[in-house]
Amino acid sequence: MIPAPRTQAPAETALVPELVARQAARTPGATAVLADGVRMSYGELDRRSAGLAGRLRELGAGPEAPVGILLGRSGDLVVALLAVLRAGAPYLALDAGAPQTRLDALVAASGTRLILCDPATSQAGAATGAAVVRPTESGEPVADRPTETGEPVAVRAGLHGQDAAYILHTSGSTGTPKGVVVPHQGLAAMVNGTADLLRLTPEDRVLHRTPLVFDAHVWEIFAPLIRGAAVVLAPDADRDPATVLHTIAEQQVSVVQAVPTIWRQMVLEDGWDRCTTLRALVSGGERLSTELADRLTELSGAEVWNVYGPTECTVNATAYRFTPGAAAGDVPIGRPLPRTRVLVTDTAGTPVGIGVPGELLIGGVQLARGYLHRPDQTAERFVPDPIAQDGSRLYRTGDRVRWRADGQLEYLGRIDEQLKVNGVRLEPAEVEAALLGHPGVAAAAVAPYTAAGDTQQLAAYVVRAPGAERDVPLDVLLRGHLIERLPSTHLPALFVELDDIPRTTSGKTDRRALPHPLAAPTADQTPAAGDRTAPSTAAQLLIAEAWRDLLRPADDLAVQDDFFRLGGTSLQLTRLVTRLRATTGREVTLQSLLGATTLAAQAELIDGAAATPQAPIARADRSRGLPLSYEQRRLWFMDKLNPASPEWVAGLLLKLPADATREHAETALNALIARHEALRTAYTEEAGEPRQHILPEVRVELPETGTDRDALPGHLVTLLGRGFALDGTEPLLRARLFDLGDGRRIVAVALHHITTDGWSTAVLEREFAELIGAAVRGTEPVLPQLAVQYADYAVWQREHLTDAAVADELAHWREVLDGLEPLELPTDRPRPAVRDGRGSIVPFTVPAATARRLDEVARQAGTTRFAVVLTAFATVLARHTGQWDIPVGTPVAGRGRAELDGVVGFFLNNVVLRCRLDPAQDFARAVAGAGEVTKDAFAHQELPFDLLVDALVPDRDLSRTPLFQVAVDLHDEDFNGPVDEDFETIRQLWRITHTDLTLLLRPDRDGGLTGGLEFATSLFDETTARRLADHLGRLLAAAVQAPATPLDDLDMVPTQELERLDAWGSGEGAVRADVPVPVVFAERAAAVPGAVAVEGAGFSLSFGELEAASNRWASYLGSAGVGRGSVVGVLLGRGA
Repeated sequence: MIPAPRTQAPAETALVPELVARQAARTPGATAVLADGVRMSYGELDRRSAGLAGRLRELGAGPEAPVGILLGRSGDLVVALLAVLRAGAPYLALDAGAPQTRLDALVAASGTRLILCDPATSQAGAATGAAVVRPTESGEPVADRPTETGEPVAVRAGLHGQDAAYILHTSGSTGTPKGVVVPHQGLAAMVNGTADLLRLTPEDRVLHRTPLVFDAHVWEIFAPLIRGAAVVLAPDADRDPATVLHTIAEQQVSVVQAVPTIWRQMVLEDGWDRCTTLRALVSGGERLSTELADRLTELSGAEVWNVYGPTECTVNATAYRFTPGAAAGDVPIGRPLPRTRVLVTDTAGTPVGIGVPGELLIGGVQLARGYLHRPDQTAERFVPDPIAQDGSRLYRTGDRVRWRADGQLEYLGRIDEQLKVNGVRLEPAEVEAALLGHPGVAAAAVAPYTAAGDTQQLAAYVVRAPGAERDVPLDVLLRGHLIERLPSTHLPALFVELDDIPRTTSGKTDRRALPHPLAAPTADQTPAAGDRTAPSTAAQLLIAEAWRDLLRPADDLAVQDDFFRLGGTSLQLTRLVTRLRATTGREVTLQSLLGATTLAAQAELIDGAAATPQAPIARADRSRGLPLSYEQRRLWFMDKLNPASPEWVAGLLLKLPADATREHAETALNALIARHEALRTAYTEEAGEPRQHILPEVRVELPETGTDRDALPGHLVTLLGRGFALDGTEPLLRARLFDLGDGRRIVAVALHHITTDGWSTAVLEREFAELIGAAVRGTEPVLPQLAVQYADYAVWQREHLTDAAVADELAHWREVLDGLEPLELPTDRPRPAVRDGRGSIVPFTVPAATARRLDEVARQAGTTRFAVVLTAFATVLARHTGQWDIPVGTPVAGRGRAELDGVVGFFLNNVVLRCRLDPAQDFARAVAGAGEVTKDAFAHQELPFDLLVDALVPDRDLSRTPLFQVAVDLHDEDFNGPVDEDFETIRQLWRITHTDLTLLLRPDRDGGLTGGLEFATSLFDETTARRLADHLGRLLAAAVQAPATPLDDLDMVPTQELERLDAWGSGEGAVRADVPVPVVFAERAAAVPGAVAVEGAGFSLSFGELEAASNRWASYLGSAGVGRGSVVGVLLGRGA
């Protein structure tokens, strides 16, 4: 059949036939089987199975010679199964209701020569050509009865753990069933592990209701028999829920297994109140919802177990005991059974970290030997263990799971074998079959690739047939042929000719080894010294001057220099647009500069641009209410939904000079309010539309509070945790001066976001410093004149953004975002129906050395550091979600006019960066693609995000932000932030988030990047956010060090996390359902006596202290007569 491979663990010292025989010797008169009211004792089961085993041996049954089982559910079935095992043969499970052709095929393929049948199945059994044996015609038992010592000897001598115990067939991808060969040692390990898990005793009655061709029947029958319990055979009408409940009640069943589909039907039935003996319900085979598990617990009063395991790993490989009242979602599949090993890996076979989805691989003693007479498929699915050094194998389940933070496995579904190209799912085999239908094609394969603009396309790889036309290009040869056979979405964009299609060792197409259809060396575009030409024309000199101011290059500029390769950023390019418009009087757009990144190309662009002087933004008539900008309107609408919400409060911390007083600071603040109208604007609703009114004067007071560094966060939370009324009844700015007692004083300012954005806070900080300095000196402040105010911009925007312009932008974004799906992040809790906006932040930094490498990768790719960070962030998210089409939001300044540079207000707009990644693509190429995506998005940033959402997402999902759920906010230059250098202070202040996850970064003083990962606390625990940040930091460092590495191969998981996962996956001691909690706690207390176990207001207890205190109480209770069965009332407040 299949050679016995090496395994991770030794065989059980006693195999199942011997274990059942020993039990029969111990309790021969106990009930072993109950079927249709007929009782079979262990002694009778032993005698009958031994007799039948002898008869089967006489007929040729033995090791590796399968015996078919084609029987109805009766006592004979249990006798037959045990008899075949005692004879040393494997049993072949057959379905009495299967078509004759299938029975014939399975019997012939397995080489089965004997079939055990009953009167109803004898004809079908005989038709297969095998000899039919009736269990009841076996005659008297053969010799070798149990001796007086009780030791049975009727089990075939020489039975080994790797001998085949049974063969079950599963469906095959080719349409032909695959026979899974399970050895005796796996069977013994599984039934022992399951019996331990469920704590089976002779008092139990276990219902057998699973059809023989499904593997759950194995433990339903043999786990109770090795522990002296009774097997209750369900009647043939067992799929009727009412009948099942009746059987449970009548036969006093204590343990039942069913798939969730059956459980869902059963909870709707009456009769649960009669099932008083139930103590354990087992669910497997499908996802089990917490709602269903709760209902089962409520109806039965029994414990509920969720088990998981493929046939290839002997039924149950992992298990989880459900805790009633768990959060909505799916019940985990738990931890591995003893002597079972599990591993979660990415597509490259590398173990993934906590929370990261991957394929589940299972090994250990329960592993099947492989597929019957299918060495190729066995080699493909049973692979070497990448960690073990003893030749052990693992089974690739094809199931997608992730480790939860609590060490439990969560089932996520099957791995999607389909390709997804531009939002369309397609089967590679369909396209490949169409290619192979052409006479000129000998072999073919298809794979997706990332094309220009980061779009996904399909490439066809073709080997020409001998004698096929060689002078005709492949696309000409094949495109018309494919058009007649495939939908347009399935047509390859490129055709690549190969000498051979790469294959795996099992003969399958190795798609990862297919070359990129656009693969070519990336030439370094930096001009050599001899090729450099200094700027000379008026336009070139003008551009060079602007570049020097913005980029501060170390060397003299040449016309061949590239803006991005010199370290330019998208924000700096936006500023260049503004500067060139102002200095040349020509219409220069960001989109045009994104397509002309060298100095020479930009100069040519200026020379060729039409002279279209910009009309200045006019001053609006303030005698009436003015319209809101699109950005203001978005925040006004959000405030209307949730009035005075702190979600839209922005904070600003300002240092005071040593010689400044509280009065100086108050004067400076009120001067800012007087200078910037956005800080003294009221918002009303007129005829259903919001309007803004500029108030002539608004003044605020600046109270002072003495505090210290430790208490400061609490004060700041109070200041920033209260929202604002927008109707003018209160200022949209409040502030407080904090004297920290160590010579430092801080002005903390809270503002509604409708008044400010990140750029504006930098303006406010800069101008506050000038104003307070002037107040201290007693001089006039030196500030530039403001030509316009925010209200003028709002009116201009409404007039400037015409219907035609909006339509053009919408058409572009519709095309870019077509088929975009929400990002399904692996969360710690189910997503609430309505997003609550609550958040926190964990630190994230990029060391200076890594930042330098990051900038080098950006220069080589001809893009910015933003594209590198974006690629790394998107890759981490892709590997955590399994989705490689990642929408990421990012804010843009929204200040395309020079006169808006010094204006305070909310200009911020959002754009969506659609990162279509390919796990096999190297990081450098992905960065280049991300750079192109960023350029395109920034070139179309003028469309207000709200208009885009209204057009593309008319039906809002209130549980998530529209179009993107994650964001990157990378400030290219130092920006104003909290002056407190202690990140813990910032973390305590951070209570709001506008997305599920946002990466915030800015340059630090040492040349690195500093910031944090903002996260929604309704979805994620802080430990999960920290783990994500760790994964991002590790992957980014690995990527910039080796940018030629494929995205799926980049190192992401720290060593400590891998060690923890390996311990979780080992299975030894993972499931300890039979160990009392006090024993487990005592072990933990002995291991870590000094660790904190309980903590509360003003107290904490270590594990050792808690163990000692609880033992003292236990001793006292014992002396008072409390013991097993006693009930002790507890009436205590919350405390130690």
